[in-house]
Amino acid sequence: GRDLVASYQARIAEARRALLPDTPPIKKAEPIKPSLLALGRAALEALFTERTQSWGPQLQFAHRNLDTLSDDDLRLLIQMIDTPTAE
Repeated sequence: GRDLVASYQARIAEARRALLPDTPPIKKAEPIKPSLLALGRAALEALFTERTQSWGPQLQFAHRNLDTLSDDDLRLLIQMIDTPTAE
């Protein structure tokens, strides 16, 4: 009795897992570069402005209001802009 129930439960769980879409592993963020960690808020905002202007209109980013970003989030955003993506 119990073995049969456990067997069916295992098969049902396996069938449910088979129906789930494959999810890619979550990529961990790169550690913040020491050169960016050394910069204060004003320098980070200036660097961000410089980077976005040099990229021009093709650069799209979600954060329009830098005041809402923490210093580390701003550092990560700059680092992401500076890191070329493999395509």
